[in-house]
Amino acid sequence: MNTALWVVQGWLAVLFFSVGVMKLVTPKAELERRKGMGYAADRSVAEMKWIGLAEVLGALGLVLPWLLGIVPVLTPLAALGLAATMGVPS
Repeated sequence: MNTALWVVQGWLAVLFFSVGVMKLVTPKAELERRKGMGYAADRSVAEMKWIGLAEVLGALGLVLPWLLGIVPVLTPLAALGLAATMGVPS
């Protein structure tokens, strides 16, 4: 069970990290043109950067605290934070 948990955490971390970096480095006009990113038109550039930063930090929070053994309670809190960002209406 522990191995399955690590596999799921790893995949989620990779996905959130890559999408977060994309939002940080891609211009807003390009994000608006991408399929599934229509909500970018309703957000400011700063909001999109903050969302990207939250996703990158959340991805790191899914893996690093538990992996390093430093305040492992942050791992489920990072998961809750990512779930909250996904639940925000677009």
